[in-house]
Amino acid sequence: MSLLQLSILGIAIAANNTAVALALGALGQYPRRWRIMGVFGIFEFFVPLLGLWVGRTTAVWIEQEVAWVGILLLLALGLWVFATSFRQAPPEQTYAPYLTTWAGLAALAAGLSVDNLIIGFSLGLGEAAALLVATTICGFSVTFTWVGLAVGNYAGSAYRHRLSMLAGLILMALALFRALQWI
Repeated sequence: MSLLQLSILGIAIAANNTAVALALGALGQYPRRWRIMGVFGIFEFFVPLLGLWVGRTTAVWIEQEVAWVGILLLLALGLWVFATSFRQAPPEQTYAPYLTTWAGLAALAAGLSVDNLIIGFSLGLGEAAALLVATTICGFSVTFTWVGLAVGNYAGSAYRHRLSMLAGLILMALALFRALQWI
């Protein structure tokens, strides 16, 4: 993977974390930023590795349809993220303290990492360097989480839905670029 491809992937994955971090920051959870970034970082590093391993293992069985399976998974994920960005969020004020406990963050990070598993799987069907991909995703995600927490802390939750829409659009673009073999 080129530096451009890794950067696009890192930004696409990190957009979801940014949206969640904006919400958590807006809900006054900025003081727990180190805990949040740490838990997100652990999931963002190891889940893509799991996806890459599953993808590489599965590639033996899929053979000819390898590229299209990964592309379709990315497209489906992008559509799902985009579509869910239009839903009204529940009143997070009641959930914020729970979400930033260790157990709450682990559950939240696991939910956010579903896309990492799918992306890791789709990249695992190709020749992506596992540790490089996982490190890139982790680095972008932790950085964007920190930025999201800080901005959310100061700006509130007005832009959370727009960032979710952007994340979905980026994932769909990534699927399109892979289908056209641009990346």
